[in-house]
Amino acid sequence: MAVDTACSASLVAVHLACESLRRGESTLALAGGVNLILAPDSMVQMARFGARSPTGRCRSFDAAGDGYVRAEGRGWWCWSRSRGRWRRGGGSTGSCAAARSTTTGAATG
Repeated sequence: MAVDTACSASLVAVHLACESLRRGESTLALAGGVNLILAPDSMVQMARFGARSPTGRCRSFDAAGDGYVRAEGRGWWCWSRSRGRWRRGGGSTGSCAAARSTTTGAATG
């Protein structure tokens, strides 16, 4: 299933995957998200305003931070109902203790 909730899509996908496993609807669930910069418009504007980092390095919350850096990225999670080790010899690396999703309604931003 594709999930499009704007900025929260990846987190909502993880929530739906965890809920599907908890309800017994599935034994394995994949959840993830991708951010692609397909148009240069926003970066051109940032350059005009002088907001982009001249070094191109992301230093969030660091005194050495010198501007905005944008990047593409992706992340995927594979969740399983089985506890312990995977059947094919791999190990379990984590668990989902809780997942919640909420909304405040339509927004203009």
